[in-house]
Amino acid sequence: ALVALDNDQHELAAAGLEQVLAGDTNPAEKEMVHYYLGVLAVRREDWEQARRHWGQIRSAGLDTPYLQANLGELFHRLAEERLAGEDLKGALTAAEESNRFKSNDKRLDLLLSQVYQRLAHQAASVKQWKTALDHWESAVAADGYSFQLAYNLALAFERDEDYVAAGEMWREALRRRPRRADHPDAIDDEQVARLWQRAADAYRRAGEYEEAIRVYRQAVKWNPDNIEARLALAEELLTDGRGQAAENELGRILERDPDNVPVLLRLGEVIAQGRSWWNRTAAIRYWERVLELQPHNAIARQLLVDHFQDLGESAESWGNYLHALEMYQKALTYQPDNSQTLAALGGCYFRTDEPALARDHLDRALANADLDAYSAIIQVWIDAGDSEQAWQVMAQAEAVITTIPSEFYLYQAASCLRKGWSNLARPWLARAEEQAQPDVAMLITIGEMATMLGAVEIGREYLQKALAAGYQPGHTHLLSGILDAKDENMKSAEKHWKTAEEIARRTRDSDLAERIERARFIFVGPLSLFGGMAMDPGLDLSLPLLDLFAAEDDDDEFFR
Repeated sequence: ALVALDNDQHELAAAGLEQVLAGDTNPAEKEMVHYYLGVLAVRREDWEQARRHWGQIRSAGLDTPYLQANLGELFHRLAEERLAGEDLKGALTAAEESNRFKSNDKRLDLLLSQVYQRLAHQAASVKQWKTALDHWESAVAADGYSFQLAYNLALAFERDEDYVAAGEMWREALRRRPRRADHPDAIDDEQVARLWQRAADAYRRAGEYEEAIRVYRQAVKWNPDNIEARLALAEELLTDGRGQAAENELGRILERDPDNVPVLLRLGEVIAQGRSWWNRTAAIRYWERVLELQPHNAIARQLLVDHFQDLGESAESWGNYLHALEMYQKALTYQPDNSQTLAALGGCYFRTDEPALARDHLDRALANADLDAYSAIIQVWIDAGDSEQAWQVMAQAEAVITTIPSEFYLYQAASCLRKGWSNLARPWLARAEEQAQPDVAMLITIGEMATMLGAVEIGREYLQKALAAGYQPGHTHLLSGILDAKDENMKSAEKHWKTAEEIARRTRDSDLAERIERARFIFVGPLSLFGGMAMDPGLDLSLPLLDLFAAEDDDDEFFR
């Protein structure tokens, strides 16, 4: 049989070996027969038959270097065959088995990588991104990175929302990109720029703004005419607080594309937000340029309205009503029916003692009012001390707007309390209490707001109602203690604070316990010697909602 095998007489050799196997053969001879039957199976590329013969003698204890080498190559060939037949799991099993018998084989490493990549594509095609990611990472472990592999991994990390890893992998793909122009995977400079941009986008989404800026600069370097990348770079610079650098970058875009509407709009916003007095008119110029290009551009018109209205409010706050009127009127040229601008003009005309003009503009504002506009109109009447007119406007608002939040009424009440008009505030407070959602502790909110705005009597009244109703007793006792401390009734204050402390211990409310200690420090500790400090119940003793009422500067931000 062996002579026939040496002479490539495979059928004769197989017949002889089978005859030996059928006779009275000792175990060593049987192992040899199975070995050469495996060789013959390999010669005719019958990998499964070879695997059975060699597996049998290995199970019997034969484990020579030749057998190991042959098994390694056998499973390698079997893996290739299964891969060609799209049996990916079978290919992986065979490749991993081959890897047991031979290591440091680049061909096998490449095959394993290919199998893992095919499995990853299969998982990705049915959106099993976590599985796909695991297979691609196994492919890297098998044969290292390639451009395509790094590219696919970056995509998978993005799908898995691991944006830092995605950014790193896009950079790895760029490092692995083919440098020869005739390579099938070669990419041009514009595509390189887009991959840099993709990496930067990933860092941005991860909150790694400094890294995003560096990578966006690479995208711009590879394609200076890539407006999208330059605009993204400018946005990241703004996010990082580098307004001047962002302005410069936007300016470079306009040098290449002077009529780019999104850039003109954004550059105007950046300049306006910079609040540089010497550059104030520049923002207007950019937005007006947009209107020259696109006369009906709603964004440009709204930006101009907001800008002139902000200037008007600033002038009004300084008592410069004539300049405020001029700014509001300019805002109105861009949106003649803007209710908030009309309301602002009405309020300004009241201040310049022109009641007829004031009423005319307020009536025009009512014709097309939304909730914010109604609030602005009501504020004008509250400032004018005309509570009856304010409630008439409120009635109109309630007739046309289905749901008005309780905070709307609180806002009007706060305006009255700032002026010391407690009696005018009470109807607004009652309506806020009436409109509050069941899960909102409105009694405490009103009590705290009134306390912060100096309306101690109202504050105490609502806190007592909250205690009677059992709403957030720990916080209510804390605030009640602060009111007593302000009245120098320290015995009652301590009683409230001790009750609040018991509640904090029972409910394990460390935040409440800390606020109680802070209140004691302010009213009982050394700082209580300083009157101004001792009378201030702020300093984070309050509920977060009430920051809205803490300062006059916040008024205009509430309903925007």
